[in-house]
Amino acid sequence: MEIKNIKELENYFRKTHLFDLLGVSKIGVFGSFAREEKFNDIDLLIEDNVSLESLVSFRSMLKQDIQVPVDIVLSKYAEPIILFRARQDLKYARRFSIIKNDLPQLVLQQISNKVFNSHELEISKGSIFYQHINFSLLH
Repeated sequence: MEIKNIKELENYFRKTHLFDLLGVSKIGVFGSFAREEKFNDIDLLIEDNVSLESLVSFRSMLKQDIQVPVDIVLSKYAEPIILFRARQDLKYARRFSIIKNDLPQLVLQQISNKVFNSHELEISKGSIFYQHINFSLLH
């Protein structure tokens, strides 16, 4: 599979359930790929705690599916200079994203199903992104 931009990478992560595999809501992308320049590899930053087993599976799937080398940096083990440089052009592939206008419909749909998944909302560049947090609606 050929990945050309962050949107395609994000869609690949969603389609293959890699966010679920790692148990994260976002994966940082930095370097030339994030800057939308000519790239030789894709640099990823994982900021959450992940298990070694899930990281090995994640790496294996990427190696099998993507035709470009992928470098994975775990922020808790990274050298400060690496994190500083990564954060210069860091963008995120997110597990979920919705457009602001879709939010009322999503909430109404969830309420009508009597189960509500509360979401931590983050407003960024006109879109609302949310991270899934299980929550039952009380009535």
